[in-house]
Amino acid sequence: MALASGRGAQLWGLLVQPVGAGNSVVNFGLAGSLAVVALRGGTPAARVLGGVSLLGALVLLAVGDIHGGAVTIGAAVGVLLHRRTTPAAALS
Repeated sequence: MALASGRGAQLWGLLVQPVGAGNSVVNFGLAGSLAVVALRGGTPAARVLGGVSLLGALVLLAVGDIHGGAVTIGAAVGVLLHRRTTPAAALS
């Protein structure tokens, strides 16, 4: 999950802000993936925190922050990978 979300987040960062470097977008991408996993199968407290994290990503996207896109890409990766590794009966 970290590799896929990290690569996507770095590519997003390159497109949106080609000057500068850092691993914060990778961290935010991984956080987005983990938020999705928490939403889909965590405890009630983890689900709340996952939802709050993703709402925060929407705020970052709305204000044009590079990290909002990284969280969104990480969340998409989390959905794809979690779907592939979770039995269908456990998702309901």
